[in-house]
Amino acid sequence: MLQGGAAGLLALVVLLILTGRLIPRRTYDDVREERDMWRAAFRESEAARAVEHEHAVTAVEVGQTAVQVLRALPTPEGWTMLRRIRAWCGRSRRVTPGQQAARSALYRAECDRLEAEGRAPVAAEVARELRALRVENHFAERIRLSLEGGR
Repeated sequence: MLQGGAAGLLALVVLLILTGRLIPRRTYDDVREERDMWRAAFRESEAARAVEHEHAVTAVEVGQTAVQVLRALPTPEGWTMLRRIRAWCGRSRRVTPGQQAARSALYRAECDRLEAEGRAPVAAEVARELRALRVENHFAERIRLSLEGGR
């Protein structure tokens, strides 16, 4: 037969064991059992995550619908329901002097903006007249310079 057959076969078996290609049956069964356990845990986790995702999507849709409904409901004073709820929630807080000053400045700025918008047509007319005068003066100056021998 083969020379050194038993010794070669023993060397091959030892080599396979040392490289990890040949393992005992018990180790193989343990690894297989652990693999199956992790697969089951993963599938269960994915199923739970899918259910959570469905619930989150539903909750977001319900929240968006509620916000739209609250925004659409006017009250007698012209406030929307969402603004009224925000006002009710904020009633317990006191307004600081800085907040009062900021509100006052904002009110004054809004009044000034409305006043400026009211003056816009008059300002546009004055600007148009000034442009026309500048063009007339420009040409008059050029004519005067050309008559005097300048450029």
